[in-house]
Amino acid sequence: MCSNYESLAKSRAQLLNLFEPTFDYKSDLFPGFNGPIIIATNGGLEWRSGRFGLIPNWAKEINKIKNTYNARSETIASKPSFKNAWKKINFA
Repeated sequence: MCSNYESLAKSRAQLLNLFEPTFDYKSDLFPGFNGPIIIATNGGLEWRSGRFGLIPNWAKEINKIKNTYNARSETIASKPSFKNAWKKINFA
């Protein structure tokens, strides 16, 4: 997963027939930041505010997402955030 992303530019949102989100957000988002995401609904597309990052199901605190944005090949098989997914990969 990337360590940050840039939110959708106004001009591109207009291509999707979306108005600009009505909530505040930063244009450069990092793990743990709230930002705009687009959700498909029965009526089309809409903005929602969401927190950027991977939160493992075993995490008891939300601040754990800062530890999960970068997997290293040397330790991925032993880190709790990634080891179960790593076991499921078929390298054949």
